[in-house]
Amino acid sequence: MERDGRPVPVKFFRITPAQVGEVARKYGPMKPGPEDVLAGALGEDYETRWERFRASKQATARRPSGPEDPTERQFNEITSQLGDVEEATAGEAVSAQRQKMRGYIRQCGPKGATVTAIVLRLEMEHMSASDRTVRRWLSEDEARGVVEKVSHSVYRIRDAA
Repeated sequence: MERDGRPVPVKFFRITPAQVGEVARKYGPMKPGPEDVLAGALGEDYETRWERFRASKQATARRPSGPEDPTERQFNEITSQLGDVEEATAGEAVSAQRQKMRGYIRQCGPKGATVTAIVLRLEMEHMSASDRTVRRWLSEDEARGVVEKVSHSVYRIRDAA
C-alpha cells in the first residue's frame, strides 16, 4: 500500500507454491471484507466458514488413506478381484455405477473418456469407484464389445466410432 492508504498493484514473478501461503497470510488481512449488509445477509455460515474449513482439513489429515494404509490397500486388492454383485446374481444386469460410467462415455462421443475422468465423474455423482475397478469394468466391457480402446486409458462406446 502507498502511504496514503491506496492499494498498489503488485506482480509476483517466479513465486513457488510454497511461498503462496506466506504471501496470503501476510497480505490477506488487507483485503476488505464484504459490506455490512452483505455480511448480514450471508449470516453465520459466512462468519464460521474458516472454522468449518479448518475442522474438515484436520479430520482429513487424521484419517489414514491411500497406499500408506495397509488395511485400505489390502481391502482394495481384495475388492478389485470381486465381480459385481448385480452381475453375479442377475446374469447380465449391470450396476448403477457401471451404467453411469457407460452413460458418461457415451456423452463424450467419438473422442472417448479417460479412466481418470470416469473416476472423477463417478465421485461427483456420489457413486465412487476405484481406478482399478473402473479399469476392470472397461476391460470386461471391451471383451464384450461394449466399449473400445481409443488410446492409452481412453475408451469410447463401440457404436460411437
